[in-house]
Amino acid sequence: NNLTLNEYVKEAISLLPATYDASIYSDFMDTWGTHIAVSTLI
Repeated sequence: NNLTLNEYVKEAISLLPATYDASIYSDFMDTWGTHIAVSTLI
């Protein structure tokens, strides 16, 4: 599957520092979460 990210998450990712900063990365995870749904069955 190809995953296409929207412009908002792309921007958020681009703003993450290369050097780990717990506070910044924690804020990112609080905003965007850790999982995505790539398919669903109803």
